[in-house]
Amino acid sequence: MESEHQILFASLSKSQSINNILEIGTYNGYNAAYLSYLFPNSNILTLELPVDDEAYLSTYRIQNDPYKIFFKKKRDELFNSYKNIQILEVNSFKLIFESNKKFDLIFIDGSHIYPYVAFDLANSLRLLQPNGFIILDDIIFTEENKAYASNHMLQKLEKDKILNYDLIYKNIDKSHSFLKSYIAVIKNEITS
Repeated sequence: MESEHQILFASLSKSQSINNILEIGTYNGYNAAYLSYLFPNSNILTLELPVDDEAYLSTYRIQNDPYKIFFKKKRDELFNSYKNIQILEVNSFKLIFESNKKFDLIFIDGSHIYPYVAFDLANSLRLLQPNGFIILDDIIFTEENKAYASNHMLQKLEKDKILNYDLIYKNIDKSHSFLKSYIAVIKNEITS
C-alpha cells in the first residue's frame, strides 16, 4: 500500500482530535490497520461487502471458494491484533441508513461507480462531525473510466454549494500509478 493518503492520515493524526473513524471499503485490511496504528485511541469501523456478495466477488476478482476463504481469514487475523477495529460485512447502503453515529474521519474507498459512490458520499456528509474530514480515494478525470463518477459527484456537489474540496495527487511516484488519480479532501466547516 503506497499512496499519498497515508501521508495525509499521518498528518491528521498529529494535528486533529479524531475519535471515531469510518472506512468504507476494507479490502485486505491494511489501511484499517494503518489507521489503528496512527489513531490508537480512536474507534475504527470498517465496512466491507459480505464475501458471498456478487459485487465483492467481481470487485476483487475472487472467484474460487478456497481463495475467498483464505483472503477473509488473513484479513480477520490481521484485525485480531488491533483492539480498536470493528469490521462489519454489510453493504454500506444498509448500515449508513440505519446509523446515526457521527465520525471525525471518513475514508471512502468502496465502489467508485454510480450509484454506490453517490450514496456513500451523501451518507458520509450526513454522518460527518463538525470540523471532521472525508477523504475520498481514486478521483479520476477520464470520463471513459467508470470511476469518473466520484469526480462528477464532487463537481456537482460543489457547484450546488453543498461542499468544498481540495485534491491531492494519489501517487507522486509514477511507477505506482498507471492512471493519474487524486484524493479528495472534504472538511466539514460547520462548527455545531
